[in-house]
Amino acid sequence: MAPSLSILGLMALIAQSAIAADECSLSVGWEPYGIYIYVDEYDDPQGFDIELIRTLAEAVNCHVELHELPWARHLKELEAGRIDVATSVSKNEERARFGYFSIPYRTNEMALYIRRGEAHRYDLDSLADIPAQGFRLGVVDGYFYNDEFAKLMKTNEFIVHTEPVLDYRTNLLKLVHGRIDGFLSDDVGVVFWEARRLDVLGAIEPYPLRLAGGEFHLLFSRESVSADLVERINEELAKMRADGRLQAMLDRLMRGP
Repeated sequence: MAPSLSILGLMALIAQSAIAADECSLSVGWEPYGIYIYVDEYDDPQGFDIELIRTLAEAVNCHVELHELPWARHLKELEAGRIDVATSVSKNEERARFGYFSIPYRTNEMALYIRRGEAHRYDLDSLADIPAQGFRLGVVDGYFYNDEFAKLMKTNEFIVHTEPVLDYRTNLLKLVHGRIDGFLSDDVGVVFWEARRLDVLGAIEPYPLRLAGGEFHLLFSRESVSADLVERINEELAKMRADGRLQAMLDRLMRGP
């Protein structure tokens, strides 16, 4: 006996519902980033940023796919729409061209790290003094530290004194082995975490130079994520911030695994 039209219609609705449920997928790039993203004993990414994006995705009925990428490539993939989301992103005009920023979800503190006990070797009143001091500065490729740094990076005089690497871990190792004089950090909590894991925390210290910090956002690709979905995620993020869940999650996860 052929199925009735009502049964066929019901099956079609079920199929459409299944397709709709699978339509919302967010590909999230990641790399080790201190307490905010780290790999557990099972080689799975964990940390505050991972838990946050999973919580937000669940709230808007999306599922998350994680892809490990170095930061500079991560931004290029996001610009092209092959990756949907980046976490812990500072806002600037260049990134706003190809991405939607979420509302801020945490603040960051900047510092210039040097080898402990060597502050007397340098006379730095600002980052602009680095070339005159012959200072070898470690930076992470693709990071936006602040407006001052971005302006200086447009001059060859400053660029030749910078050494880009893939992550803070590499900068820490280069610093303690004397291959650079210091490195910039846009997130001192990450440096503290990585230095403790490498057992070099006692070998470094921040240089007494005041640097402007800022706020971190999620960044969504304009090529692959709708403005409507970003708005829904922003609404959920605002609720988490207002009712204390966001700070409670951060406090819990900052204690580490």
